Amino acid sequence: AVPDPCQGVVCPAPAVPCRAAGRCRQDGQCFYAKHVDATPCDDGRADTGNDRCRAGVCVGVLLPETGSSLSKGAVAGICVGAFLAVLAIAALVGLAMHRRH
Repeated sequence: AVPDPCQGVVCPAPAVPCRAAGRCRQDGQCFYAKHVDATPCDDGRADTGNDRCRAGVCVGVLLPETGSSLSKGAVAGICVGAFLAVLAIAALVGLAMHRRH
């Protein structure tokens, strides 16, 4: 009798979220089938949402950067830029008023 190459083989859990539980192939190796595209998954990243399997890989959509230090810095930059623009306009208006008198 030919020995079963899968006897005693235990396939570990898949290393990535978009793969099915392992099955032993006739060569004794574990095979992990891809989940169907659009299957919900978790890519493990906090900055993505609506994670879905795509070609066996979990892919998320980047979320808006609300509350992150980058977005706060960008807002601060916009505010400082706007303030400087107002100062420049005020200075030009002041200069024009000064020249009238």
